[in-house]
Amino acid sequence: MTPRFGSVSTILVLTGVACARDDRIFVVLPESTEPKAMIVAIRTVARLRIVALEPEIERQFVLSADEAERSIIEAVFYREPLQDLGLMPGELEASPGDPPKRGIPARAGAQIHEARLDGGAVSDWTPKSALSPMVQDFRFAGLDPADPCPPYQLIEIPIDLAGASTAFAVSEDAVVVLTGTTTDAPSPLGFRITKNEVEPIRIRSEPGGPPRFGLEVSAIDPTGQIWLAGPGPYLARARVNGNELVLSDAGRIDDLSGFVRWLSVTTLDGEPEIFVQTGGGRIHRVYRGRSELIYDFGGDDTLGGGIAAIGSGHALAVNRVTPTLLRYRNGRAEIESLPLGAFDRPIVLSALPGFGGLIGTDDGSVLVDRGMGWKPLEGEATSPGLSVGAFAPYPSGFAFVAGYDDTSALVRVLDSGEVCRTELGIGRTMRNLVQVRDGFVTFPRNSQAPTPVFWLSRYSPS
Repeated sequence: MTPRFGSVSTILVLTGVACARDDRIFVVLPESTEPKAMIVAIRTVARLRIVALEPEIERQFVLSADEAERSIIEAVFYREPLQDLGLMPGELEASPGDPPKRGIPARAGAQIHEARLDGGAVSDWTPKSALSPMVQDFRFAGLDPADPCPPYQLIEIPIDLAGASTAFAVSEDAVVVLTGTTTDAPSPLGFRITKNEVEPIRIRSEPGGPPRFGLEVSAIDPTGQIWLAGPGPYLARARVNGNELVLSDAGRIDDLSGFVRWLSVTTLDGEPEIFVQTGGGRIHRVYRGRSELIYDFGGDDTLGGGIAAIGSGHALAVNRVTPTLLRYRNGRAEIESLPLGAFDRPIVLSALPGFGGLIGTDDGSVLVDRGMGWKPLEGEATSPGLSVGAFAPYPSGFAFVAGYDDTSALVRVLDSGEVCRTELGIGRTMRNLVQVRDGFVTFPRNSQAPTPVFWLSRYSPS
């Protein structure tokens, strides 16, 4: 079985050297990936090597003896070519210390997979939600982007969405925005939006799919599958087919109390592992058809919270009712304290490729966990008095929107420590941020009033 890499059949050939035998280990790339570039990390007990590659037939990667004998392969597959990532093909040279260097790029649509080499045999690929801490913390000297902090222009999309609730990218240049109503409503329930065009989409259920189904929250798992949940106990897989969003049944959540407000999905042993949080602060896990309540924050607050799967069997959750964090790992739920001010509360949580957890607060703070505990960002990365609304990947860093009343900003935090800030002048608190090729799409959520949608586009003077 040879996977497709664009129009080229591609496999990764790991050639063992300095071995008693000349091994050629053929690693079949995951079928769900059609990347234009990949970063491959080879980990042994003693060392870490990372290489940037672009697709070729039988791309060769030479292993040392210890790597060929026993190692872990982590790979990030990108939709963009290496040049757009600020990289050149070849081994990435570790460059810790001053001046600050770059980390593994985080991009929307990037997929992370892991495989293992043991005695010359290679395992199947396993999708992951995040890189291992060792790879996350790797710093290297890459190409300097022409402008790491380009200016952005704010484009208002000529559409008002009553009750807009969630959005997800369906290509590098298009986003689907859903209105949060039910699939049997007579009016359009969502729109496919590009910078220059708005098209209504029809949402329907396949035979045997979910019946009357609310569309409040979405998630994309490590394989690229779209998931939806909402007011009822149903879960749905979704796929885009032309101008339709087609739903199929994905099970239900037993003993659900309250609407599903936050959703995150990863995989465990090749099966979907689903985590949800309700507006009442109850955390449920659904795996192999079994639903279980794993924690109850004990408070009804729909204004803020979040859940994020950061790896197989590992998820985080926050709720605005309490200034603490729930960590679910290896079947156990534990509470962790957060370094917050006396009156501050966590209001949004995310896990992005290349990063650990990210928490945004009511008072504009951002907490980051890279495996060494939660640390608040300082200086320009804070937005005192503004509520952090949503996170998204950004080249060599991450981005977030923050706002309150008539003040709002897009903040980009780079691995180098540099912070880029763009004042938006939007008189709304944004609660969605979706990365696209030339910027972001953002809008408020769960408003019954007409909701504006904005395209934040990198400014290119004509």
